[in-house]
Amino acid sequence: SMRHSELSKSLDVTPTEVSRHLERLVKAKLVKKNGDNYYGLTLFASVILTEFSNIEFLTQNIDFFLNHNLTYLPPELQWFAAMADGELVEGALETTSIIIDFNEESKRYTHVISDQVMRAMVDLTCKKIDSGVVVKKIYHSEAAIPPKYLKINKENHEIRILEDIPLAMIVTDKHAGFCFRGANGHIDFSSILVGENDIFKRWANAVFEYFWKKAQPIL
Repeated sequence: SMRHSELSKSLDVTPTEVSRHLERLVKAKLVKKNGDNYYGLTLFASVILTEFSNIEFLTQNIDFFLNHNLTYLPPELQWFAAMADGELVEGALETTSIIIDFNEESKRYTHVISDQVMRAMVDLTCKKIDSGVVVKKIYHSEAAIPPKYLKINKENHEIRILEDIPLAMIVTDKHAGFCFRGANGHIDFSSILVGENDIFKRWANAVFEYFWKKAQPIL
């Protein structure tokens, strides 16, 4: 909260300019004036500022969102607030390295969606299953499932298939990462959105469960 004169001094603008902006902000119900001539934010403005971080994230990464399609996610799963807590990492080698690291560091579960099988991950995945990590994977219906996966018969291992794989993702008890479809319709493995806080992982798990329910089991 600040008085008109304090705002003018703090912003180094003329009192007339402050009055003009305050008038607009009050009219938009973003600012209110209380009885002792102090101006402050309304509760509505507090909500707007909460959403501003999402807009800031989107605009800071405008090139990415101009070239990647997220519209296949239903509205209830377009958690831009969770995305804003993530970090975009560019480069195919970096993406591969991150996916391997996430698999290695998982202790309780690893959930994966992909239109292709990472052959480099087969042995590590089998070791994780043997150690008790719950592994769930969704692959494209035409993906070549490794024979090692097909031979595993354990309660903590399940594979399902989908006719259309709109994204690639991995979520573990420690991390989560997304590779989205590019403008050409193919999943872009040259960039990955990663995060490790609870909100980001909760979003990732919600996305995985949405497609898991749609997928058909084969194991």
